[in-house]
Amino acid sequence: MRALLSFLAARRQAVGRKRVLPLLGLLVLGLPAAAAEPSYRREVLQAVQAAQEQLGAKRPAEALQQLAAVRTREDLNPDERLLTERLAGVAALQAQQPREALSALERVIAMPQLPVADRPAILDALSSASARAQDAPRTERWARACLDAGCPPERLRPLLLQALAVQGKHAELLQAFRAELAEPARLRALAEPELRMIGASQAALKDHAGYIQTLQALLARAPSRAYWGDLLLRLPGQPGFNPRLELDVYRLMLDTDTLEELPEYLDMARLALKAGLPAEAVSVLERARAKGLALDAPAAALLKQASQRSREDEQALPELQKAARDADGWAQLALLHFAAGRWSEAQAAWTRAFAAGTPRHAEEARLHQGIALLRSGQAAAARELLGKVGGDPATLARLWLLRLPAS
Repeated sequence: MRALLSFLAARRQAVGRKRVLPLLGLLVLGLPAAAAEPSYRREVLQAVQAAQEQLGAKRPAEALQQLAAVRTREDLNPDERLLTERLAGVAALQAQQPREALSALERVIAMPQLPVADRPAILDALSSASARAQDAPRTERWARACLDAGCPPERLRPLLLQALAVQGKHAELLQAFRAELAEPARLRALAEPELRMIGASQAALKDHAGYIQTLQALLARAPSRAYWGDLLLRLPGQPGFNPRLELDVYRLMLDTDTLEELPEYLDMARLALKAGLPAEAVSVLERARAKGLALDAPAAALLKQASQRSREDEQALPELQKAARDADGWAQLALLHFAAGRWSEAQAAWTRAFAAGTPRHAEEARLHQGIALLRSGQAAAARELLGKVGGDPATLARLWLLRLPAS
């Protein structure tokens, strides 16, 4: 043992004391101290020295060539086999030859003389080599073994999860995230790649409710137009969705620029007109036209009708304001201001409505007042009010909270 350590010390001096990979260091430092002294023949050590010099010079392919002749010898003793295969595994990894690394390191991990303390490092290298080789079953096998051996999960867990995803083992992947899926706050704390894997598995298993939850977490973590579009298209199809909120879903789609085609704008405009909000219908169709969508005959007819009714509402507005006495009257006035984009007037009218009592569809009114506060630049007040919305509109309120600037 002392002779080998002296040899390696001299080799380090010869290459200018360059640092070697941690795994390479384990080739010596991991040899069992309590067992019998390892036995190495001179010609084997010479091949190892030559390979190490090539590695020190950043020529891993040449290092493999130096080891090739000695590795094929059938008379290597167990200590020599362990030494040469470990070094070959390191060289193959550096040479970007993951399958060669796998071949060498799988022989190493099966050797009984491999010190127990060194197994985690070899298992880690096997996991990395399997992933580089795009061998998902082996990646899963070795990553699980490495985690069981006490390897740090920060790097191994993503490899395992990716391997499960590639193999279509969706239930197992979701099981690995069971703690995060049970707590929305923990789910939102995950990184975007992990959330995307969860979402893909939920979609494959047709877990629509879980997928919606994951999309919300993705929007909190990495908001994008694509995530908004996916979520808002799915939301009305969820069990128990209140049809009264369909127009509110469209409002979020308009705000997130996820309305694409004229029929979508037309559908929203029709819903607004049906709700008695012609000014909003006009605004929606004008947004479609501003986006470069040509209004067809039905859309043009609807725009004409909505424009006429909007003018009538504007003329009647002073009388409606004078007549507002109770919560419902003020809430209706607020909604007309809201539809016309008069955000400050809308939220002031809703304040009067709640001061006078509890209007019908109170949670919807709170949602709309929160949106009006957001639109009028009162982010803190909007955050507070939207956070209090309950009932069916609560999901939409949480989504509008994601539209607020970070506090």
